[in-house]
Formats: sequence, structure tokens, C-alpha cells
Amino acid sequence: MLPDWSTTRMTFGVTRSVSRRTSAQMKGSPASPAVAPSPTLGRSQRPSGVQTAPGPQPAFVAGSQSAVQTLPPPQWRPAGQGRTSQSRPQATFGSGPVQGPAAGPSLQPTRSRARAGTRRGRRRGADMARSERSKARTTGEGAAMRGRRPPAVARAVTGRTASPDALARAATKKGKVPPAGAGSGPAGQRIVSRSVFVATLLSLALLAASRARAQEEAGGVEGSSAEVGRNGAPGDARDEAAGGDDTGASDGGEPDGEEAGAGAADGASGGDADRASSEGEDADPAYGASTAEASSEGEDADPAYGASTAEASSEGEDAARDYGATAQVYASSPGEAEESLGRSSVTRALMDVRQPRSAPDALRYEPGVAVQQTAHAQASPYVRGMTGQQVVHLFDGVRMNNGIYRQGPNQYFFTIDQRTLARLDVVRGATSVRFGSDALGGAILATPLRPFLDPDADGVVARPRLELRYGSADRELGGRAALELRLGPDTALLLGGGYRDVDRLRSGGVVRHRDRTSDPTTRGDLAPWVPRFEEESAHPGELDRWRTQLGTGFREATWDARLEHRLRPTLRLVAASYGYRQMDAPRTDQCPAPEAPLDECLRIDRQFRTLSFLALRGDAGPLRDVDLVASHQRHVERRVRDRPRSNVRFRWDDVVDTLGVAFRAATRPLALGESAARVRVRYGFDAYRDQVAESSGERTFTDVDRTTALTRGQYLEGSHYLTSGVWSEVELQPRPWLTLRGGGRLAAVDVGAPPDRESGTAAVNASFYAFVGRAGVAVKPSERWSVHANVDQGFRAPNLDDMTSRQQVGPGFQFENPELEPERTVTTELGLRGGNEWLRLDLWAFATLLEDGIQRVVREIADCPPSTPDCRGSRDPFQLVNADERSRIFGGEGGLTLYLPRELTLRATFTYAWGDGPSLGDRDATPPGTRVPLSRIPPPQGTLEGRWRHRPTGLYLGGALRWAAAQGRLAVADASDPRIPRGGTPGYAVLDLRAGWRWKDWLAVGVVVENLFDAAYRVHGSSIQQPGRGGIMWVRLGY
Repeated sequence: MLPDWSTTRMTFGVTRSVSRRTSAQMKGSPASPAVAPSPTLGRSQRPSGVQTAPGPQPAFVAGSQSAVQTLPPPQWRPAGQGRTSQSRPQATFGSGPVQGPAAGPSLQPTRSRARAGTRRGRRRGADMARSERSKARTTGEGAAMRGRRPPAVARAVTGRTASPDALARAATKKGKVPPAGAGSGPAGQRIVSRSVFVATLLSLALLAASRARAQEEAGGVEGSSAEVGRNGAPGDARDEAAGGDDTGASDGGEPDGEEAGAGAADGASGGDADRASSEGEDADPAYGASTAEASSEGEDADPAYGASTAEASSEGEDAARDYGATAQVYASSPGEAEESLGRSSVTRALMDVRQPRSAPDALRYEPGVAVQQTAHAQASPYVRGMTGQQVVHLFDGVRMNNGIYRQGPNQYFFTIDQRTLARLDVVRGATSVRFGSDALGGAILATPLRPFLDPDADGVVARPRLELRYGSADRELGGRAALELRLGPDTALLLGGGYRDVDRLRSGGVVRHRDRTSDPTTRGDLAPWVPRFEEESAHPGELDRWRTQLGTGFREATWDARLEHRLRPTLRLVAASYGYRQMDAPRTDQCPAPEAPLDECLRIDRQFRTLSFLALRGDAGPLRDVDLVASHQRHVERRVRDRPRSNVRFRWDDVVDTLGVAFRAATRPLALGESAARVRVRYGFDAYRDQVAESSGERTFTDVDRTTALTRGQYLEGSHYLTSGVWSEVELQPRPWLTLRGGGRLAAVDVGAPPDRESGTAAVNASFYAFVGRAGVAVKPSERWSVHANVDQGFRAPNLDDMTSRQQVGPGFQFENPELEPERTVTTELGLRGGNEWLRLDLWAFATLLEDGIQRVVREIADCPPSTPDCRGSRDPFQLVNADERSRIFGGEGGLTLYLPRELTLRATFTYAWGDGPSLGDRDATPPGTRVPLSRIPPPQGTLEGRWRHRPTGLYLGGALRWAAAQGRLAVADASDPRIPRGGTPGYAVLDLRAGWRWKDWLAVGVVVENLFDAAYRVHGSSIQQPGRGGIMWVRLGY
């Protein structure tokens, strides 16, 4: 009986290697010395010697539980008579020669098509692998178990030689030895051809099986194939890459093969793996292939739709060397049971091409996502029309959302340094079952770079790297230095630090009101009060000369340290710490405030975040995909408002500490009886407690240098916020073409805050409990297409910011409401995924119903709490309340990728969301109960990217178009928001150009020309104009 190969992946290189046998070999000629074959065999090198008879023939299926599947034979055409081979390359298994049985027809390729190693040949040779692999996945076992290979098998693939005797014994054992004289005629030649094919594959399968079983029994299966791939074996790195958006990865560094199989069974990305080539066909790294499309020869897979950094590089590099930026996606990955949801991914390689200014900015080209900016040093991603508290953020599996996350767009995801990231994943739709409170619109998961463990390391090995970047639009100058230390075969350390200094941002001009006043009398009649410009004083009224924005620019410093130690072959210990320090970052819409003097400014003087955690990840006994994390986070924020003309300065300080623990694990796929049905269970728990260690405010009279304390800070010292829950998910695959999913979470949230009589603040003591569930079905009508239907519940409990805060917000001043209740959603979605050799399509439509939605309502000045001069002096006081009717968001998103000849790839995305809710009444006398637009819903928008590359020289050229329609559907709060032009935000279309070059593996340079036509535009709801025409230049040195 063959061993359980649930962790096995093998390439089809041997299939094509066998086909390279020459006429002399097949007819029993004496064996010639082994000749190393060309690394690829495309159609231009396909043997032209045989017309095989139809019928099944065995082939080893990547990742299948059974070693042999039934596949149709390759259709080879007869060659001309008398054509023989002068050199006889041997069939190979990895790098070693394999001599098969003799006898057979001529398989010598014609001279005109014998250009082995050409790009065209690699592509055409990959077609046969794709066809075999896609057909293999139509079986339940092949789909359910795809994606994992232990290093023992990996090494067998890359260097073992099977002897002729072994081949013969294996063939005899299976009854496949050809009869005597079988090679004497065409029919006999066909039998021999199939026999050679069968014998070779069976021998390789048995060899790999025995090796894997022997090492497993000896406890010698090392770590994971991910480790081998990340440490310089390109083929292993590619096959390890099951951590893409469709296949998932385990927490211990191994790709989750069972998870990958589930994704394949339900047709996740239909045809993603079909683009694989074990002989070096490259998938396009910039725009669209999945993990399984990785090539076994170190060429890149496609990051844009979920390929990992280890498998992808925009310059054609083997990114397995990229700090060990790997396909490893921890328990927060969408590959783990989120393959049935809409999602997309951005890898390190793609970030290098696009050169985003921040982690949120890296998501601008993803379907279903819009990025709003209240300031140049802030950015907030919208997912399906929701942002801020309604989207959960995780960093390396650790929850970032805490009790002081602000309502609406906020700055917290900006505190992740995108230069430290290996990957960003966006999971669209309610994901509260997996991630708990706040996951109404979706989840954004950040996976950092990590050191890789080298099983062959001897002593200490150091790998330095330096990255530098300059941006002309804001005179940005910064970079990152990193050092990776391999401290032995089981220990590695990654140290890094970064800094950048950003000046004021120069835009393409002023975005004017959509409904312009015919006879303007003030600056606000021409354009929004936000932002203000340096040129206003020198050129009043000349809007065409206003470019440089006040209230922009900032400084930031980052550092990170990550130590990984392998405790057992499949279990590792991770200790890590990440720090972010942002200084002197003005809030653009308050620097200056609307209609205020130009020298008045509110700035964030300190935005500090520190995360440290200890994690145990991998497989432990019967537990699979274990992820046990204990973490501590500290968030420090200091805001300063200067009013020079009043000789007053205000300062507020907030410090929040968060202790957290999270556990996730899964079972192996379990067979149900003797049927092909399989079931897998995932489960876990988590708890995070936020404590407001400090919240204070003070007023300083600058003319006399006198400081007095304010009655209270933005929050109340001693407040706490606890969110916790237990959850479980079940995945059932009763048929190869059908997958059913269901799950639930029991959640508990506790909120507490002490009273403060001096400021008139009441105590808060509230507890909320919720049960949420999810159900879904995936049907695969064909081997490359799948249809998904899901119903997911979400919830968000009000936090300390909702129930206790007093703060300046965009439209005015917001004060507390301790009587709030949780908001809940039900999201229904339908998705289609599929593709083939030249395209990939991913389409989703959704409808979200929001119950008890928390919304801002305008209050009177008399409603302001005591001792709040900012509230009484604001244009509009606001308070959060629960809506008494449902709100709705409908929409859809999609992505299309085309793989064209000549190394050209095109990718397009589209995003649409439409939302409305009840009017809660306002000072403009909108009748309560009237349906009104929801606040800041993004307009229809999309992207188009293209890229061409010249692989031999490492050069690539590309471009990108971003567009958005006008948004005139405004909520009541939007109409008074100075960030939004009167009548709504105008539409725009912006073109960027990109180019880059890589030399070997230690030098890469690139340039991005942004906003080529110098358009004046802003993203809906943002305070800043986006950059005008400018350039971004970057260089990377080191390994």
C-alpha cells in the first residue's frame, strides 16, 4: 500500500523527459553516455515519432493521495522514416539520468523545431503539463490532497537516479512489461511507448513513496518543502508555493495541501494550477497567476492574484531569495478556508513594481477596494463600501483593531511599513466567524517578511540588503536596511530598520466644486476649503497656480526583529517585534481648518505602534496547522493643535496597551467511510484586552508659557475593552465537484469606563454577546470553472471610541454615546471563478444588510457636553446612534487577466458599491425614515495594468490606468464635509508608466512616472489632492 502522500507535490518533468528518448534507445541500442537534457521541452521540441493509440495511461499527479491517476496519452505525430538521433539524451528524474526499456519508434524531433530552451518551447511544453494536471484534479483525491510535498520527496525529485532494473521490476510488478516482439510493428511500438511511460512513472512513484515513508517513520521529514524552496532550490520553492490565494498555507511553514485540495476541488481560481510548468514556463508575476502556476525552475508566478513572494518576482528573479519572503501565509491567510470568498493578494514583488507610498496604498489596484486619505500620512482602505472599524486588520495573525479605532476612515493601517511585508491579502465579505468583531466588510491580512531556515547551513551566514527610494511629488527620501543571519540549520534571524522624510505634497492642481457658483465671493465658492495651498497668499484667486498642499509631509522610522527556530521538523517557534514611529504628521483637513488662518494646524506629533509576540506554529501530534500566539501591543498617539493668533496650544496624549492570545488548528481531511467524501474541521479561540493606560489633555498659553490640564482626554484613563470568542468551521466534500462549508462563532465583548464628574462623563459598563454563522457551497461544473454561493453573518460591538470619546472629526465635533448597541450584517454573495492558459476571470456580486448600523447624527450646539469648547466652537456637533432601520449595500467586483504572447500581460479590475440607509433626522429637516445615501460610499472605479518584459536582460516595461466615476450621492454628513466638493467628487482617469531592470540577484532598479498628464484629482472623501506629474526612483542592493 502506498503511504499517505497528503504532503506530496511532484512535477511532470519526468513525463516530458521520457518522451525525449531517441530512436536508438527505444529500439534497444546500447546505452550511450548520459547527456544532460535541455531544461524545457515545449511543443517545438515535442517528439515527432509516434501516433499513439487512444487510451488511458498512468501519470503521477501533483499532490494526489494516490500516486497514479489515469490520464490520456500525449498525442505525438509520426516522424519521417529514417530520421535518427545522433545524440541520445537520457530520460531524467530531476538531474540524474534514467535509462528506460529498449525498443520503440523514432522520437527524434525535426531540426526546424528543435530549439530546446527557447521561450516559445517552454510555453508550449507547459501545455501538456497543464492538460495533465487539470485532468488529474477532476478526481476527488487529486483535488483534495493537492499542494504539499515533504523535503524527502523534494530531494528525490531533484537528484535521484532510477536504474533500468528498478524500472523493469516496477513495470513487471504492475503487469506492464511488453510482450516479446512488441516493438516489431507500429502497434507493438505503441505498446512499448506506453509501457516505458508507465514503468518510469511507477518506479518514480514507488521510489518517492518509500523515501517519504522511511523518513517519516524515522522522524526525519524536515520542516516543510517551503523551507527547501526558500533556501535556494527554485523547483522546491515553486512547488512549495501552495500558499497562494487559492491553495492556502499552514501555520508551520508547510503549504496546506489539504486546504489546497479543497480549493482545487471547488474550482478555486479554476485553472490556476493549470498554468504550472514543471519545466520552466513562467507565469506573469505582475498581474495574475496563482501559486500553483509557479515554475519549477525559479521563474515567477503571479503575485496579483495570490502567488507568494517566494514564487514571484516582477523582474524575473527567484524570489525565494527575497529574505525568505515565502508562500507561508499564517492562520490569517485567506487560503485557510477563505478560498470560497472573494479575495485578492499583493506580494512583495508586485509592491516593488508599483512602489506604493504605504501599506493601504498597496491595495489601490485590488478589486472591491478603495483607499481614502484624510492626510498625506494617513490612509484607510474601503472594502465593499466599509472602512475603519468595520474592516478587521491583522498583522501576522495578530489582531490590530483595538478599543480606540475611530469611526469612519482612520490612520491605523498606515502604521504598517509596506517595506517589511511579504504579502497583503484582502478577504472581501463578512468574516466574523473567523476573525470576530469588526469584520463586516472584510479582512485585510498583512504577512511580514521572515528569515528562512537553511537545513544545509554550517556556521553563521549573513545576507545584507539595502533599499533606497526617492519621490519627486513630495520630495520623499528614504530607505530600508536589513540583515538576515542564518545561525545554523534550525535558527535564523532577520533584523531591519527604515526611515523616510516626506515634504509637502505637490498636486496636479485644484479640484473644483462640481456645482460652481456663478458669482464667487469667497475661496469656498471656487473649491473646497480642504486642502489649502502654499500659493494662496501669493496668487489669491488664481487656482490654476495652486499646487503645493499645506498640511502634508511627515517623518517616520521603523524597525523589526524576527527570530525563528525549528523545534521539530514540522514545528517552529517564532519571536518577533515590530515598531513604527511617525512624527510631525499634520491632519490635512485641520491644517488649517476650514476658513481658519493659514498658520493654524492640528498635527499628530506622535503616532507610535509597537507589536511583540511569541508564536508556536506548525503541526503538533494530531493537530494540524497549529497557530498559538501570545502578543502585546502598545499604541501611543499625541495630537497638538496650534493657534498662534490666539496664543494657545492644545495637546492630547493617549496610550493603549493590548494583551492578546489566539489559537487556531485544524484536523486532517478525514474520509467518511469507503466513499470519496472528505471532511475537515478548523477551530480556535481568541481574546484581546485593551487598557487605556493614559488619556490626558492640556492647554498652553504660549505668550505667558502657562499650562493647565483639561478636564479629560479624548478617552478616560482606566477604560478597558475585551473582545473574545470561540469558533469552528467544517468543510465537507461529498463529491469531487461539490464542496459544502459551514461554521459559527460565539463571541463576547466587555466594555468598561470609569465616570468623570468634572467633565460630565457617565460610567460605562456594558457586555455584548453574539452568535454568528456562515454557510457556503461551491460547485465545479467543469474542471476549470467554479461557482460559489455564500451567506455570512457579521457583527461589530461598539468600542471605547464610540461610547466614550470626544474628538474632532472631519465634518465637525463628535461626542460620546454610552447607550450604543452592536451592529450586525448578513452578506449574501455569488461568485464565478475560472480560467485557462490565456485568461483568468474572477467575478463577484454581493448584497449586505446592516442592522442597527451606527451612524452619525447632527446635534445642536446646546447638546454639547460641558467643558467642551471645541464642540461648542465647531460647525456641526455629531453623536453616534443606532439606526432603527436597515441599511443596504449592493455591489460587485471583478478581475480579468490576459496572458498574451511575447511576455505581455494585461490585468483589469472593476469595483462598484451602492448603499443607502434611513435618515435619522438633521437640522436641515430631512424627514426621519427617508432613505438617504450612506456616507462616503466610493464611486464606480477600476484599473487597467499592462506589462512586458524581456527575460534574458531582466528588463520590464509597463503602465497602469486608474479611473473613477463622479460620486454625487452624498449622505447628510457628506454634504457638510469640507473634504468633499460641493455637488460631489468629480471623476478622474490617471495614467502611470513603469520600468525596471534587474542584474543577477543583487541589483535591481526601477522608476515609476505617476500621473503622466498631471491631472488634478482626489479620491472620494479624501482631504488631499493626489500627486501631480512626478517620478519615483528606487534601487535595491544586496541579496
